[in-house]
Amino acid sequence: MVPLGLVRILFLVGLPPWPLTQGRTLRNYHLLRHLGQSHEVDVLCGYQGAAPGPFPTQLRAAWREMHAFPLPRRSAGQRLAGLGRLWPDLVQAHFSRALARQALTLHARAPYDRLHVEGLEMAGCAAWINARLPHAIPMVLDEHNIEFRLQQSLRDSQVGSGGDWPYRVFNRLQTQRLRVFEEAVWRRARRVLVVSPEDQAEVARCVPRARVLVIPNGADTRQAVPPRAVERPTFRLSFIGKMDYRPNVLSMLWFCREVLPRLIRTRPRVQLSIVGRDPAPEIRQLAGRPEVTVTGYVADLQPYYQAGTVAVLPIFHGGGTRFKALEALLAGVPLVTTRMGIAGIPLEHERHCLIADDAATFAQAIARLWNAPRMAYDLARQGQDLVKKRFNWSAITAKLDVVYPVSTIEERLIRTARTRGA
Repeated sequence: MVPLGLVRILFLVGLPPWPLTQGRTLRNYHLLRHLGQSHEVDVLCGYQGAAPGPFPTQLRAAWREMHAFPLPRRSAGQRLAGLGRLWPDLVQAHFSRALARQALTLHARAPYDRLHVEGLEMAGCAAWINARLPHAIPMVLDEHNIEFRLQQSLRDSQVGSGGDWPYRVFNRLQTQRLRVFEEAVWRRARRVLVVSPEDQAEVARCVPRARVLVIPNGADTRQAVPPRAVERPTFRLSFIGKMDYRPNVLSMLWFCREVLPRLIRTRPRVQLSIVGRDPAPEIRQLAGRPEVTVTGYVADLQPYYQAGTVAVLPIFHGGGTRFKALEALLAGVPLVTTRMGIAGIPLEHERHCLIADDAATFAQAIARLWNAPRMAYDLARQGQDLVKKRFNWSAITAKLDVVYPVSTIEERLIRTARTRGA
């Protein structure tokens, strides 16, 4: 059997891999660039709003063909009607029949070795495609989160305003359906990729026979900014993230209600910058407070990191690996976070960051860094060193080589015969 040196991959993704404005896009961008160096990749992506592009040259080189399709716009009534269907809402929201049909056309032209599914939301398209083929394309599922656990944590949350009840009701209806669907996809997948050991353990617990590989999120360590010693803190805080993402919204509502008032009692000049695209209505309302600034999208995050003497990450929901923690440490800023805020990252309390899981302790940790600038500097330096050593994208994406072995002439002839027979 003679190796051909490449694998033909159909890469399904729910949003364009550019611009790099959120964690999911960052991951897809780096995985695509690595796969495109050794294999033949076609990309089918969904999008909402304006059609994607233009893409940078280094990304366009990663694929042979790329096709983008608008995702369905659904009213609240249509989402309620979707409760009667088998697929969970997340999957229905990302199903494009035009995208799935394009996949069949491309596969008929030249068969694929693997169907790479970026996120559970695209598993509906993958199921539709394989159901219409005499021989299913082996699927690799990249789980950015354990989605049913994320939904469950939102369902069980008592954090948020009184107006938060529609989310809790909807999440309660969706959680069990999402779990059944997600576990079924794990059983069908040739390989399941996850971003943390915690997520790996969850998949193994639910589906012991699943083949699970940890490929964590990473960071562009070339952009690391050396930590700076601050003699006189300015009492400025920063939170950076996509601000229509529900865990981020809940984290800032909690922080502004429970933590910020405790800080203001002793330091009336404290300021918080909430930086990130698409701020939800509840976040925009926070901008009415004199100590809070809500920026919306900004092209360059570094000025906000550098202006803040402490980065805060009070996350209580979700899973995966937190891009926000990696980015803050690479920016040279000391971090105060919760245990869930650093899920998947082996940061140690009082060595790389400060960890606090209740409002009083969280406020005390921030004040502690303001009172001890040298400690803040040491935490930022040691946290950044760990990120540079353990979360460099080039080392992380190389793990994909285990998933995509070299195909052979014999395998390719079998696939071609099957396709012609169809």
